[in-house]
Amino acid sequence: MEPSIEYKIVLPDNPFTIGVFLSGGLDSAILYYILLKLNAGKHTIVPLTLVKNVHSVKFAQNILNYIHSSLSLPPAPIKVLPGVDVKNSINEMYSDGFQQVYVGQIKELPEFLVGWESTAHPENRFFKAPFKNLTKAEIVKLVIEQKQETLFYLTHTCATQEVGRCGECNRCRERKWAFDSLALTDPGVL
Repeated sequence: MEPSIEYKIVLPDNPFTIGVFLSGGLDSAILYYILLKLNAGKHTIVPLTLVKNVHSVKFAQNILNYIHSSLSLPPAPIKVLPGVDVKNSINEMYSDGFQQVYVGQIKELPEFLVGWESTAHPENRFFKAPFKNLTKAEIVKLVIEQKQETLFYLTHTCATQEVGRCGECNRCRERKWAFDSLALTDPGVL
């Protein structure tokens, strides 16, 4: 059997208030699922999203609803932050009393950064990016390993279309590459 995907999440011993950014995409969705599964009710985990467009909030809430239902947890509202930039929002979260913030930041391959700036942000005791060394293909494997394939249908990838996929933007090409490199067909169309 192939070894499981390696990442490191160590939740604090003391009860913390932890924020998790949900973009509506696959990386943050599986991160949120794993954090809730590991938490076992010890910490307050708050799902966060940014106002990029009205659809990102909708996708993030749909993912949240699904994950809570699959883990038999009560429904939870997503906290919508006014900004559009994770880096700026991290400072606000610290000021608001959060003790940790998690982001589904993955390894950025140069071919999927064409015309974009890197979003990588270094980890510290407050900011956590446990998937920073994983590629999108490894995220797809992780979703399968966690038996959360429904997330393939619920997540939204495209950076240019609010519904569907353009197939041309960096995010669409990266997701296609991930499934192709694993010889899988992407069942999602959002």
